[in-house]
This record gives sequence, C-alpha cells and structure tokens, in this order.
Amino acid sequence: MWKRPYLKNFLQDMYKKFNIILVVGSPIKMGKEIIDAITEFENVYEDIISINDLIIFENHEVVNLSKLKNIDKNNTVIIDHDCWGFLLDKYNGIEISPYQANKTDSELPKLAAFLDIIYENENAIKYLQSLRENK
Repeated sequence: MWKRPYLKNFLQDMYKKFNIILVVGSPIKMGKEIIDAITEFENVYEDIISINDLIIFENHEVVNLSKLKNIDKNNTVIIDHDCWGFLLDKYNGIEISPYQANKTDSELPKLAAFLDIIYENENAIKYLQSLRENK
C-alpha cells in the first residue's frame, strides 16, 4: 500500500485543530481496514464516509455534507484530488494534486500551511469563497 509522504504527521497535526472525516471509495469494512493501515491505528479522525454515503455522479464520487450530523458546514472543508468530490458544496472544497506514488511528493506540507491560515479565520467557507472571487 502506498502512503503519501507526510500523511501521518499531517493527520496528527490537523487532528489537533480540525474534526477529520475520512472519505473512502469502498464499503465501510474495507475502508476501515485501509484507514487503519494508513493511520497505523492511531486515532486521528472522527468518522469515515464510505462509498455507501457518497453520491455517484458521472463516475465521480461526490461528498454530501448534508448527510453529516453535528458539523458546522461553514467551517468544514473537503480536500480531494477530484473537484467533483465537492460538487454539492463548491466553497467547501480544496483541490489537491492526486498522489502518484512519488516519494518526493510535498503536497501535504503545503496543504497544512494553507489549512493553518484557514484555521485562523472564523468562517473557513467565507475565507475560501473570498479567495476564489479575488482570483
């Protein structure tokens, strides 16, 4: 199994600041096994969304935030390499490059620095929306 470089540190650091919900494109049992292997059984996430909870639209897996309970949508971001993943909640999305088993991949440290900026804002979605509108 390939693990993106810095994944463990990224999850550990982000878990201190955010509620992390991991999305897996497989049934929940298999997804849990994959996540346990990635996180080395360390508690660095709140919940898992499996393929059963996703909407499939034109062969893309789309997260539906309205299915999640006890979250503040204004302070929830979806990180995905496929922008279709946040089709229903476009201002909640942050697109990252897909992982290609490259050991020099540095996407997660850059993402962590960006998320630290978002963390300092009261309303993450307004902040992301302002960035998009000022492009």
